[in-house]
Amino acid sequence: TKTDFAKKDTDGDGLNDGDEVNKHKTDPLKADTDGGSVDDGKEVARGTNPLDKKDDVVLEVKAGAAIVLEGVVFASGKADITAESAQRLEKAYNTMVAYPNMVVEIRGYTDNTGNRNANMSLSNRRAIAVKQHLMSKGIDGARIQAKGYGPDNPIADNSTPEGRQKNRRIEFHVVSQ
Repeated sequence: TKTDFAKKDTDGDGLNDGDEVNKHKTDPLKADTDGGSVDDGKEVARGTNPLDKKDDVVLEVKAGAAIVLEGVVFASGKADITAESAQRLEKAYNTMVAYPNMVVEIRGYTDNTGNRNANMSLSNRRAIAVKQHLMSKGIDGARIQAKGYGPDNPIADNSTPEGRQKNRRIEFHVVSQ
């Protein structure tokens, strides 16, 4: 993918491509240039440096909280953590580091296409993939429960490709702090 200066926002971070290159020195092909889990546009809007991941904040959490990990998405039928999803998981990782006693349940979901049993298995594999990713970064696996919920509890309309993509998601549920 190449940037197009005539296009407003190639990476969807809220900054036009010309400003990303010329004004902010960010990458117009990456929504989060510094990889710290906050989109460049949000960082510019709040006055933090989109080139320094140290100023990216952790998730605001409390016991019982449920947070959709925005940007952690999967291709249909797959449970692979993409490079972009790994970057988005930094927010979950930073939160687990900031709250060393916190226990979470990672919930995997699918869209409603295909066999329900296959979707339940796939959603579980997705949750486990996220757990393994966090463990590979040093988070104790005892602090992370992983469970698949298949097509249950959709957050978008499954009759459109966009809706199905949103339903293929990961949620971060705080069990205890």
